Amino acid sequence: MTCKQCALELDAMDNQSLGSVLAGHLSQCPQCSKRFEELRNALMLYRMPLALCAKDIAPRIAAMLPFMQKPRRVMALRNWLAVGLILMISLAFTPFLEAFEMLDTVYGNGFLVPLGIVTGLTVTLYAIIFIATHVEDFSRRFRIRRHA
Repeated sequence: MTCKQCALELDAMDNQSLGSVLAGHLSQCPQCSKRFEELRNALMLYRMPLALCAKDIAPRIAAMLPFMQKPRRVMALRNWLAVGLILMISLAFTPFLEAFEMLDTVYGNGFLVPLGIVTGLTVTLYAIIFIATHVEDFSRRFRIRRHA
């Protein structure tokens, strides 16, 4: 049995006993065994009566947090860099657009300050979000450690 087949059988299983092939795979594969335990624990929590769930739920959830998987980043570093590059190229070519020339003839240089402010805020906001979502990556790549 492969891990993919095991995952499909575990997802489809509800209050059934483990088959011999599935049990054999779970005894040999630590990843699938871990997934089985997580699913079993989640089902036990789901099936608890509401009266039991309402009491002291915060400490129980806090006790389970170390065993939860870390959430994955939705957008990879490569994609962030590609978006940043596209943003910078589009900002660099803005003065060559026909709309820019039209604004220049209608308003003169009076629109350059607001445009500069909006551009600066856009780049700054992008940089803040990019750095905030990749602090762990940067500290690992550049071997930056916190001193306590």
